[in-house]
Amino acid sequence: MSRRILVFFVLFALLAACGALKSTLDCYEYLPYLLSRHSVVQNALDDPDRANVERANRYLEDLNTRAHATVTYLIRANGTCVAARTGTAAIVL
Repeated sequence: MSRRILVFFVLFALLAACGALKSTLDCYEYLPYLLSRHSVVQNALDDPDRANVERANRYLEDLNTRAHATVTYLIRANGTCVAARTGTAAIVL
């Protein structure tokens, strides 16, 4: 096999992988908007006390199940993660 054909196959594989990644990410592009509008999320971001974070984690669990998402994070504007959910387990922060 010539080098040109091999390079072509590698580039084709990379383009296919990029297309698959974009397609996967496009499936979840609505989630940030949906999260930002929910009062449970807003409360956890505004006042991340224990009760608000627990409510947010329960909401994230339900959201992940319904959206078939693997993990969801709530991150404040300063970069602090206040709640996170992977599968059915809360991530300890």
